[in-house]
Amino acid sequence: MRIALIIPSRAYHGTPGYADFPDELLSVAGTLERSGHQITCADYNVNPDPDHDKIAAFNPGIAVFYVGTGPEIADAAARSQSLKKAIVNVKIVWIGCHPTVFPNQTLHEEFVDFIVIGCAEKPVNELASCIEQGKDFSAIRGLGFKGTSAATAVNPPDANIDPDGLPDPAWHLADVRRYPDVNLNTARGGLYACTFFSDSAGDAGKTVTPSRLARQMQDLARNHGVKSVYLSGVGLTGNPDNLRRFCQALIGLGLKLPWRLPVSRELDDETARLMAKAGCTSVLLDVGSGSPRLRDFIGKGDISAVERTFHRLVRRRIVPTLYVNYDYPGETEPDFKATLDLIRRLDYPPCLLLKFIPYPGTDLYEYCRRESLIQIPETLESWSDFAADCMRRSFSQVSRELLNSTLANYRKSYAARRVRFMLRHNPVYFISVISRPREFYRRLKELVSYWLGIVSEKRKSG
Repeated sequence: MRIALIIPSRAYHGTPGYADFPDELLSVAGTLERSGHQITCADYNVNPDPDHDKIAAFNPGIAVFYVGTGPEIADAAARSQSLKKAIVNVKIVWIGCHPTVFPNQTLHEEFVDFIVIGCAEKPVNELASCIEQGKDFSAIRGLGFKGTSAATAVNPPDANIDPDGLPDPAWHLADVRRYPDVNLNTARGGLYACTFFSDSAGDAGKTVTPSRLARQMQDLARNHGVKSVYLSGVGLTGNPDNLRRFCQALIGLGLKLPWRLPVSRELDDETARLMAKAGCTSVLLDVGSGSPRLRDFIGKGDISAVERTFHRLVRRRIVPTLYVNYDYPGETEPDFKATLDLIRRLDYPPCLLLKFIPYPGTDLYEYCRRESLIQIPETLESWSDFAADCMRRSFSQVSRELLNSTLANYRKSYAARRVRFMLRHNPVYFISVISRPREFYRRLKELVSYWLGIVSEKRKSG
């Protein structure tokens, strides 16, 4: 069967959509290819126009859209309707975190035939086989569909998926040069956490074995021209033993491929040493807030553990980028100042300072909903404006004057502070200008792109 896998555009009111490596969709593609299906992929964030004609010409029997909560919903809806008109009997399937959290609302739309909750490889593959062979699909785990009446049916997902039983993602279907990072998912089979480091109400899934992750990295480097990898998910940092085994596997392979990962728990010095030896160049360190009171509210634990991990990483010349949110519900000015004081104590390291957004599927979203702090969209397509609406809302008790002055200083000094931090704590980094100029300029491009993203965020939030 011909199956199209589609990443809809995340563009919003003139702001271009960001290109995020489609690791989830490529994993679905790998499973479908193993079953003999013909696959084409389109990412409308890297190639917005020609891909639409390519999909129509491919004439798929199934079109699978990977949809998060955000502007991509409107684009996915428009493209789903367009394909329905252009291709007779095409079946539209939505996967990703939005249909996972809101399956019935998504299925209510005439242009959506099926949804998948959570990990989509097995349900989409089984659905394709059933449609191709004219068999009943109503018992497929994790599948949502429309019944003979107006009612919808949503089956619970399969909790026993073995990630090592899945084939490797179909990396050959993506042009890795078009993405700032190549993501490698370290856990499969759980429900989606719809925003980075938010407290998801779902299962994080099962870990891909460390030795297989190391082999996949070797494959990406040797056969796909990948120059660095971002290890997403909690498969490694959720289990320090797995992280150490992964590092040892990379060292055993002799692989010299830079990699990064998110860190949301304390790492000891031996783990940091192994990470550095195995090629880890930087981490995204989950901070959330520097306020002990607020960290207790959002379930982040002891701030001293963050500081210990930070210093252990810096000693090993692994660059920690702080992931910090502001404007949490109930955040006070002393809470906010405690976060700023933490950044100062750590000598102003690289930092992502982002406004809190209560994405669906997280505990904080449920809190905001219960406390009537957000307006819940009534239709599927109105979710496209949800993040922008939250950007305009104030969830905290921090004054607008303090926020504006802090953010203005942050934007103005971000690049200079990052250079200063690297000069003081990791001057060897600048040798890359000579020894690895391409890598240096790639990182410089990321820095400029991130700064432009900050400006864009300010414009949208007013």
